[in-house]
Amino acid sequence: MDMFYQDDDGGPAALQDDVDPVAPRTSLTYEEVVKDLIHDEKQYLRDLHMIIKVFREEIAKLVNNDTKELDAMFSNIMDIYELTVTLLGSLEDVVEISEEKQVPAIGSCFEELAEAAEFDVYGKYAKEINQTKSRDSLMRLLSKPEVSDALQSAGHGFREAVKYYLPKLLLGPLWHCFLYFDYIKILHRLTPSDEDCESLEQVEGLLRPLQMELVYTVASLPKNLGLAKHEVRPALYYNHRRSTSTKAVKELAAVEKLECDVPSFASFVGNNRAETLNK
Repeated sequence: MDMFYQDDDGGPAALQDDVDPVAPRTSLTYEEVVKDLIHDEKQYLRDLHMIIKVFREEIAKLVNNDTKELDAMFSNIMDIYELTVTLLGSLEDVVEISEEKQVPAIGSCFEELAEAAEFDVYGKYAKEINQTKSRDSLMRLLSKPEVSDALQSAGHGFREAVKYYLPKLLLGPLWHCFLYFDYIKILHRLTPSDEDCESLEQVEGLLRPLQMELVYTVASLPKNLGLAKHEVRPALYYNHRRSTSTKAVKELAAVEKLECDVPSFASFVGNNRAETLNK
């Protein structure tokens, strides 16, 4: 999400025209993959923060916090956020308590959640966010003059971002779930622990129905919301989210000629993000 991304030092990240796939490393270790996973989860949590704090909360004001309206547009994004917080906390705890030179076995983090069917929130999200009524609800809201004016006054270019960027941004959780499947597969192959191997194998089996469900959902996405690549790999292979968001920002600028508006809107979002992260 280059439009809103910040570098680790807090500064705005530069937009890139094209992001080439990162060449796979020849000698991956389990520890390196765990670090990549945790880094991805932190970035993903920031993405969810932005969807909720910048978009959902602004729209909530316009629909008088009508839960039915919000659910139609954002589905169970709050449940996904809670799951992400739980998973990230669990991963960090395992890494923290691992003794020096001991491989952090994180299979149990996924196994506990998978056994409790916690990842099923992604199945519900994928089904609902792909329904026509989800997109229609957003378009119907934007068609109201008073809503259009309120969104425009909320930030320069904000209305256009809601109309053109938000629908693709809402696909982020769906793509991120595919990352889980691939990370689990890679960790399963690399783990030196028999117990961890068994946990990860169990997780793969438990999540397979969800994976098939999401594959079906991706195949039925409207062409204007689909991506060139339907196979998503973790960060160590492709910086998928960044390239996807760069494309979305370009489309946004092309449609509404927002080249001048994007910095102002980015500043608006950046201020909201800073307030969120400081809470």
